[in-house]
Amino acid sequence: MDTFIEQIVTKQFGTKEKVKRGMIIIGAVLIVALLVSVSFIIIPAILPLALMVSVGVVYGAYYLFTGVSVEYEYIVTNGEIDIDKIIAKRKRVRLLTVKASKFTSFGKVADNPACGDGMTRVVATDGFEEDDYYAEFPHDKYGDTCLVFSPDEKVLEAIEGYIPRMARK
Repeated sequence: MDTFIEQIVTKQFGTKEKVKRGMIIIGAVLIVALLVSVSFIIIPAILPLALMVSVGVVYGAYYLFTGVSVEYEYIVTNGEIDIDKIIAKRKRVRLLTVKASKFTSFGKVADNPACGDGMTRVVATDGFEEDDYYAEFPHDKYGDTCLVFSPDEKVLEAIEGYIPRMARK
């Protein structure tokens, strides 16, 4: 029987994301204010150009502001896990693909918070650490890899039968 499970996890905004959004707004407001004031006070002839550039700055700020929103999609197909990063619901990036049968270690992050030293760490979580799981495995592209993710019960059930017994903690 084929299994196919999808889960979308929305990353919660932390301080870093809030600061980025605040700096984008402040920067856009300052640039538009500077353009409009310069065109009104110093060179009134460039007012139409300044207004067009201001519209471009506002659009660019909107694009950057919404680009801070990140979701992760977990797709499990017959024991193969695909992790995609979705940025602002407009761009999708494949982070990695791995078979659960290649896991050398699997469990809750609370049991192994460090992941191994010298490992490539792929973090695809919602930001709530108590629900996170980790999986260590060799990867063709990244070498020894540690995946940190937040699967729900359906995803865990879908991969559970494929994880080697020795990898479970």
